[in-house]
Amino acid sequence: MATFCWRRRQQLTDALIDLLLQVIHNLGARAEKRIDQRHFAAFKKVRGKARLLFKVAEATVDQPEGVIKEVVYPVVAQKTLQALVAEFKATVSTSNAKCRPPCAPPTATTIGAC
Repeated sequence: MATFCWRRRQQLTDALIDLLLQVIHNLGARAEKRIDQRHFAAFKKVRGKARLLFKVAEATVDQPEGVIKEVVYPVVAQKTLQALVAEFKATVSTSNAKCRPPCAPPTATTIGAC
């Protein structure tokens, strides 16, 4: 009888752990579906940034008096430049959110406040 109870307890524990893992997986899957496409697009990486910068620089050096529409956009598409700006803004806002202001110098009343 003791062996039966011990084995049944193991089965119940295993079933509860499996259920917990399934619930956690479902929560993660639902959270991924809820990501707003704008936020996802903001974190989308633009590949070949150095090459794009070189192309823009080369085009502007070759024609310094040219109009942007006629000189830069044929070399690098406007949408690519917009995506690059959006990526940079998302990266800057994310890195700013991670930074926290420095603590004030400690005084007798604020020691351990940070």
